[in-house]
Amino acid sequence: MNYLKYLVEEIPTTVIATVDDISQPVTSAIDITGCTDQSLLFIVEKNKGLYNRLKLQRVLSLTGIKQNSPTESHIITIRGMAQDIGSELVAKLIQDNPYMKDLFPTKNSQDLLTVFEIFDGIGEYIYLNKDKVVKDNFNFQKYKID
Repeated sequence: MNYLKYLVEEIPTTVIATVDDISQPVTSAIDITGCTDQSLLFIVEKNKGLYNRLKLQRVLSLTGIKQNSPTESHIITIRGMAQDIGSELVAKLIQDNPYMKDLFPTKNSQDLLTVFEIFDGIGEYIYLNKDKVVKDNFNFQKYKID
C-alpha cells in the first residue's frame, strides 16, 4: 500500500504536533492536500502560529485516523521534517481539493498561503478490527541527506 497516497485520499485531516519557541508541544488540525512518491504536502496560512512554529523547528509528528466502524480503524502516524516550499503549488492544491476554495475563496486570502512539504519521515500504519491487528512500518526521503 502507498501510505502517503492513502493518507491524502482516505485520511486527509490529521492532527499535527509541533514545538513552540519555549519547547512546549502544540497540536493543530491540518489537511494533507497532496503527495509525491517521497513527500507529503499541506497548506499553511503565513499569519498563523503553525507557520511560525514550522519555520522555527522543522520537526513534526502527525496522526490520521479513518474509522470505518466502531470496531475497524486505519491509523497512520508519521514523524519527520518539513520545509516551506513556497506558494507556487497553492493554486493546484486548492484545485485538487475543492473544499479549500470555500476556505480561501479570494486571491487575497490565497496570497496568505504557502505550502509545506514533509520530505523526510518514518511512519507506522496500523489496521485494527475486532479479529486482527496489522502493523507496518515505512519511511520516505525525498532528498539524500549526507
